[in-house]
Amino acid sequence: MDYLHAAVQAVYRDSTTSDSTISGAGSSDTSDRLSGTFYKEDSFDDAYPDPKNVTVNTSGAKGGSGGGGGDSTGSTPTMATPYLSTKTWPALPVATDSGDEGSGGAGSFPDQEYVRLLDATLLFYEAQRSGHLPPDQRVKWRNDSALLDGKDAGIDLTGGYYDAGDYLNHHLDQMVRWRTDWLIKAHPNNNTLYVQVGVSEVDNSYWGPDTGIPTPRPSFFVSNLKPGTDVMADAAAAFASCSVLYREKFKDMEYAGVLQSHAEALFSVAETALPQQTYQTVIPAASCCYASTGYLDELAWGAAWMYRMTKDPAYAAKTNHYISECSKLEHGSILLPITWDDKTGLVYILDPRNCRGSPMAGPR
Repeated sequence: MDYLHAAVQAVYRDSTTSDSTISGAGSSDTSDRLSGTFYKEDSFDDAYPDPKNVTVNTSGAKGGSGGGGGDSTGSTPTMATPYLSTKTWPALPVATDSGDEGSGGAGSFPDQEYVRLLDATLLFYEAQRSGHLPPDQRVKWRNDSALLDGKDAGIDLTGGYYDAGDYLNHHLDQMVRWRTDWLIKAHPNNNTLYVQVGVSEVDNSYWGPDTGIPTPRPSFFVSNLKPGTDVMADAAAAFASCSVLYREKFKDMEYAGVLQSHAEALFSVAETALPQQTYQTVIPAASCCYASTGYLDELAWGAAWMYRMTKDPAYAAKTNHYISECSKLEHGSILLPITWDDKTGLVYILDPRNCRGSPMAGPR
């Protein structure tokens, strides 16, 4: 189960950068800040230190567990000390084959290591919340933040999640609803979808807490008049999948219906607004972080979720059509690895029966 230990460590390594705006978990300054695995029995404040108590070195000298070496560029702030290396937390128990209930072994259900991993994942998302925070927020040093998002466009875009270790805002009941409520705000009418708040040039140069997020934080949208085919279809899939969740698991038919109406409206615009194009075509500011390489996979992904939500055979036909079109692209019948930018493989997982006409599908 070593990969689970590594996964939990990665979650908390990423989360420790959430308020110091270190750009990316893979940076050299974050690679050795976690010397063990934190879980529920440990002190929460030790795992999520208040950033006001962290010393930031802006001289350009590299920080790290060895306190070593000089990088004299002076252009990029780095943490002066690895502020999580002072305590070694106990590792998660290694799974055994004993099968004892609650031991984390092969016979226990649910496996406690997965339970702790899920808890750590949900906790990370709590730390990334934007807007007015709820009273039950477990990350106590996080504050209400970015409360003017959307003001430049005359719309309330507060809430949602920050996208990484910075404060860009892109795109379990409470955890899901926190995001879907924001998506509803971001889709104020059938033809408009707000897709980003903030710009990387301003945001990525800030290394401070959420009480001093720099401005300006402009709001960017796509619409039927300036389409972003990919992001509209992707948002439709998000609405549709959450509609299924609320209808089938949470039994909240009213909220499921609201989400379905947003999904149907967005997918219709994604299919009909011309020209069909990637969203960075009309929003160059999006190119910095999440530029899209195409939109056919999002159309297939959206259609598959629309079919899952409605059982309308028309969406099944659309799924097959868009998957077949994907096979005509440069990579042909080669199914690329699943990433945020290529969801083709996910369509085969979600709706394999409606991908049979595609050369990618292979023998059955």
